[in-house]
Amino acid sequence: MSTTPDPTSNTGADSTPTPAGVPVPVHLYVLIDVSGSMESIRTDVIGGFNALLEDQRAEAEDASRATVVLFDSVEPNNVIASGVPLREVIELDQRSYTPRGGTPLLDATGVLITRADREKRERADAGLPAEDILFVTITDGHENQSTEFTRDAIKTLVEQRQADGWEFSFLSADLEAFDDARAMGYDHDRMTHFSKSASGTRGAFANTSQLLSDKKQALRDLQSGFDEDRKSDPNA
Repeated sequence: MSTTPDPTSNTGADSTPTPAGVPVPVHLYVLIDVSGSMESIRTDVIGGFNALLEDQRAEAEDASRATVVLFDSVEPNNVIASGVPLREVIELDQRSYTPRGGTPLLDATGVLITRADREKRERADAGLPAEDILFVTITDGHENQSTEFTRDAIKTLVEQRQADGWEFSFLSADLEAFDDARAMGYDHDRMTHFSKSASGTRGAFANTSQLLSDKKQALRDLQSGFDEDRKSDPNA
């Protein structure tokens, strides 16, 4: 059964604007392939992900949160971190990251986007400041196991969310997977190939860490500009 996205599922009341002087929150959604073909870089994925966490913990404390999901055909939605402060995300190890099964890339992507939509609405309903969303997928293969979401359905979801300000990044060790990424609506400049090696895998996670840091800095700069405008014109 294929799933057609609800075009209104990301609508609703906007969240409360971020108050002056308060860091703009970022929510990092990370989708990590744990299918059987990842076994050859298992240790490198663990090390790369943990290095990303270490890099982010070293930055000034902010309001960033993370949701981390591992996916394979056995368990396409294994949530290991759900909206927790980024600095509190538990590191991966050989027990928590065990490659197996196939690659339900479409289903995993659709389920996580749907989850992010729901959390965005719940945050707005609670009157909390809006979060800037960064959605990252790390895989070594292309789609081969999905049953719920079609490529067209994911393309609609991704394009609508990009129009709403979400940022997507697709990192893959398999160039053929880029055909899937393009069909899923990802911008070409947000697709990155990495070699299936220790340096390549760790580089992919370093790329993600830098992307997150750049986004947080850009938001801080934007917030600083707003704060200065408020100081110069209290009635603005």
